[in-house]
Amino acid sequence: MNYLIVLLLPIIFVSCAGRSTSEKDSTLTNTAATSIRTSDKESALSATTSGVASSTMQASNELSDQIPAGYRLFFSTTGDLNSDGIPDEALIIKGTSADEWKENTFGEIVDRNRRGIMIFLSNNDYLELKMMNQACFSSENEEGGAYYAPELDLEIEDQKLSIIYRHGRYGYWWHTFRYQDGTFARIGYDRHEHRGPVMERIISANFLTGRIKTLTNINELAESEEDEELSEEWTRINQSPVPLGIITDFDELGLEPYVD
Repeated sequence: MNYLIVLLLPIIFVSCAGRSTSEKDSTLTNTAATSIRTSDKESALSATTSGVASSTMQASNELSDQIPAGYRLFFSTTGDLNSDGIPDEALIIKGTSADEWKENTFGEIVDRNRRGIMIFLSNNDYLELKMMNQACFSSENEEGGAYYAPELDLEIEDQKLSIIYRHGRYGYWWHTFRYQDGTFARIGYDRHEHRGPVMERIISANFLTGRIKTLTNINELAESEEDEELSEEWTRINQSPVPLGIITDFDELGLEPYVD
């Protein structure tokens, strides 16, 4: 069976802090794209590690075979990201270096290899690798203090990709990306801060309109949702949508550097 190999514009992963989408032109390095047949997708998710020689990926009938050497599949999700009605695929990958097994504060040896993301878009009968960022997420075994570390998740809905962090009784937050102009741009950021069952603050930022809505619970004595008293505030933000490919660390990605 023959496979189509498509070369895309390359991307290097640099910090997003203070950068705009226009900076991506100056941060390019060699990253190739690979296509596989959509019909082969059902058998694509075994967590094997094989992959690339220099910057050229080898065509394969399994998505897992497109994972770079030194990484493995962590989890994946599917959904339509390019509005063609055909499921696309987003993979979370994880490094496999033995050097990144570290001792935590409890004396346990845990896997601290960082995680990354690969996104395959449908192209007629093929799935084509459109974006790869190999190490933008911290390990699931990072220190959580008195609580567990936030849990990473992905969702695809309404042609948008949500990168979600769930943190139990402390709340959750997510970054929203949309495929536009050949890149996955961060168009939104939402954060729900909780104190057990009580909401303390909700932040919703729209990078397309440049506005942030903040709801704050001003009743410090609230013990349940019924006790919450919400104050609403709107502010401006001076950041353009940031490409997913240039983000180096989601742990450092919020709003603080960009709020007017």
